[in-house]
Amino acid sequence: MATRKRITVPESELTLLWSQLAGERMTSEEGERIRVLHPGLCAGGGGPDFKGAVLVFGDAQVVRGDVEIHVREEDWHRHGHDTDPAYCALVLHVVGSARGARRTRLSDGRTVPVMVLGRARHIRSGIGLPCVDVADRDIGAALAVLRAAGIERLRLRAAPVEEELLGDDVGQVLGRRISRALGYSSNSNALEELGRRVCVGEVRSALLADSVEGRRARIVGMAGLLPSQRRRAGLTVQGDVPVWEDVWRGLASQPAGMDPLAWRLHGVYPNNSPVRRVVAFADLFPRLVALDEFGEAVARGCFLGVGPSPLALERQLVVRGDCYWRTHYDFGLMTRDSDLLGLSKARGLVVNALVTCLYARACVLADATLKRAVLELFCRYPAPDPNALTRHMRRQLGLGRRSISAAVEQGLLHVLTRYCREGLCFACPFGRQAGGAIASAGSGGVPGTTPDLNGFHSPG
Repeated sequence: MATRKRITVPESELTLLWSQLAGERMTSEEGERIRVLHPGLCAGGGGPDFKGAVLVFGDAQVVRGDVEIHVREEDWHRHGHDTDPAYCALVLHVVGSARGARRTRLSDGRTVPVMVLGRARHIRSGIGLPCVDVADRDIGAALAVLRAAGIERLRLRAAPVEEELLGDDVGQVLGRRISRALGYSSNSNALEELGRRVCVGEVRSALLADSVEGRRARIVGMAGLLPSQRRRAGLTVQGDVPVWEDVWRGLASQPAGMDPLAWRLHGVYPNNSPVRRVVAFADLFPRLVALDEFGEAVARGCFLGVGPSPLALERQLVVRGDCYWRTHYDFGLMTRDSDLLGLSKARGLVVNALVTCLYARACVLADATLKRAVLELFCRYPAPDPNALTRHMRRQLGLGRRSISAAVEQGLLHVLTRYCREGLCFACPFGRQAGGAIASAGSGGVPGTTPDLNGFHSPG
């Protein structure tokens, strides 16, 4: 008797298919109904293929977690995921074909449903999510809602910065925020800790008085990322930097270095390597002294229609680097020639660090004019290049590649965090119930005076 050949779907096709299933209803191999509220994000790196998915099992059980994609169900064991704790947050195993397996066992003993997404089993319901293509109905109104959401996100992010400003000077706080933003998600905590160590008192004064190479050696040493420090921690290093090692060993009062194991060195895009980012931070460090004053002057000028272009802010944060670090991402490891901090990343630092600190400072000083000026800057400043999160939200709301402001971009992230990741479609301003409100909201008027729409607060 001839065996029946299984139809296999390439993993890339399965991954693309899963990413487009927001709002669709599917059925697991056990027969349980599953609705995809948010498919999660495919950010690359190690671990599950999609992280932060939101699913509804049955009629009402909202489940949040990760999703893994395989061509065949047995690939789970073949790839060693059954003993890998990185997959313990899994809630669904999506496959192209399965030989009768209904559930997949994780390393902690739990089991999760298996769902076949092969061509023979996948039937689109055509229901989708209520927010899909809402923006096309009235793009001006949709952008107004997103601006208001972005301003709310700015307020929420500025609140803890206000607390920091009550105890530390603005240079210390801004230095920590800049360093955190440099770390991306993989090394944000470690780089923020480094910023906390270098932006204080005598340490900061010594670094500002040092030469370029001396400052680099000190800061990389404080990060615990010099070759000698990493070898002691059992980490492989390709190259040596004897001059930096000599500077570090020769310090009369040597500060404690961070634990090298605090850094994620593998599975990171080379040009985002923490070593390269720490070197960039060392070169950027002297400019942070006057950055807040320059930022305030630009914001006030933007509000009054005078002074330098707001884009002058990002030019202040570009770091070109020397010949070695333009072509290396770690000691002895080469990469393509590029700026240590280009215009795109510099724009992200303006939006995610400088604007937040300026707004928090205006709140601490109770300076209504400065608050208004910062909001004007925020609503007019161009958004950074899209990342995995904002690309997903652009697709979901039908914005495509439209040019948007930093406030609108932050609004996309706020809607994602507050509603999509919580499965709160019924409360979202882009949900079906809010369609009339969005359609009648209009363009939102002048930036900085966005009306209160669908639960988002208008700026004060």
